[in-house]
Amino acid sequence: MDRLANVFSQTGLSCYLWAATYAVREFASSEGGKSTIVCLKFVETLSASVFRILGEKQFSDIPDIVEEYFRLAASFVDSAPTTFLQSSIVASIFQAGLTSLSIDHPTVLSAVVEFYRNLITVGLTVSSSQPQTPVSTPNQSALDLALAPQQNANVAAVHALFRQNGLNLVGLLFDGLIYRYSRDIVVDIVAIFKLLAEMLPGDSQQWMVAIVEQFSADYMTVEKKRTFLTDYTAAIQEQQWNKVRSILTDFVAFYRRKNLPPRSRRVGVPSVALK
Repeated sequence: MDRLANVFSQTGLSCYLWAATYAVREFASSEGGKSTIVCLKFVETLSASVFRILGEKQFSDIPDIVEEYFRLAASFVDSAPTTFLQSSIVASIFQAGLTSLSIDHPTVLSAVVEFYRNLITVGLTVSSSQPQTPVSTPNQSALDLALAPQQNANVAAVHALFRQNGLNLVGLLFDGLIYRYSRDIVVDIVAIFKLLAEMLPGDSQQWMVAIVEQFSADYMTVEKKRTFLTDYTAAIQEQQWNKVRSILTDFVAFYRRKNLPPRSRRVGVPSVALK
């Protein structure tokens, strides 16, 4: 792994990040295990090189590196979330993801969205919302009881990340949905909004209100904004998560048909409607 990290640092070739992803999937499957800790150090070393490259070049000039890096990060979250969330690089990866959302490249967006989706899945861990007792019950095994404190710590860490960056994330994703993202990625982006609403319902409502209220009246009437926000927040409050998704999907489709020419819907236009 050290050799792989060194070669990537010297060459900056994304194929080494691709290989690293497979190493993580193979060896980072046991929380706290020796191989998982080794994989974390490996990813942290690779991350230092990636961040250096990202600081020297435009993200849009190196889409292959951005894509493979976020595939790597997403795989680690999926394989060993506890170990990943204990790393000091998590916040930096989250911030790099925000910058990457401006890249009009479907596979890059797919990788970044996968990373955020995997994080949110950790934040939606069921045991975090269940009362914990010192004695196992028919619905709660001894293993569940042992894992619950760490799962709750993971949930708290994920919630803190999204609460700190949520408004920015929602703004970037919403801007992409309205103006730039291709139809192929829209479904995945809308799914992120649905999962965010499930994980942080109150915050999600506030973020959406703040973003939609910025729309200029030249592009959206006050009545249309009010109707969308009323329906969207009501669906969250009623915990109708599929309805959250459908309301947002319909809204985006309506806005694009009304305000954007066909070519703009495919290749992207500047965010002219937000103040």
